[in-house]
Amino acid sequence: MAYHDHLTGIPNRRSFMDSLSSEVDKANKWNQRFALMYLDIDHFKNINDTMGHDIGDQLLIQFSNRVQQSINKKGVFSRIGGDEFAIILPKLINDEEAKIMGEKIVNALKNPWQIEDKVFQTTSSIGISIFPKDCTCTQELIQKADESLYKAKAKGRANVQFYS
Repeated sequence: MAYHDHLTGIPNRRSFMDSLSSEVDKANKWNQRFALMYLDIDHFKNINDTMGHDIGDQLLIQFSNRVQQSINKKGVFSRIGGDEFAIILPKLINDEEAKIMGEKIVNALKNPWQIEDKVFQTTSSIGISIFPKDCTCTQELIQKADESLYKAKAKGRANVQFYS
């Protein structure tokens, strides 16, 4: 229970931090690259405020399921808190791999959501930082992925942006 999110059943922030630290160690040892993807649900607060927290909770569960189907066990998917999520995409050959995965996720999340009697659409934005290209420190890697997420939102949402 200490390592999994009670609502979605996926790894939580604590588990994510352990996984990220472990991935940094492996990548350093084997001279590998990996991507850190930060994502959230665009306009989630508005959904909670207008449709209620029960709908918001169900959206978080369905969102988690769609992302898990999209990454198909190719990465570590975690809920960081609220509507913020992270994916560690290990053994990256090139940046294009991360871009393709990010676009696959963004496209899957554009499909309509049906929760109870409500049908609606929302999107997700994704920010990506690359280890070791962007940095080699876990906290800085997180910060750069988060900055990239806000860059994706500033560019119109529902897109993927790399740290630059």
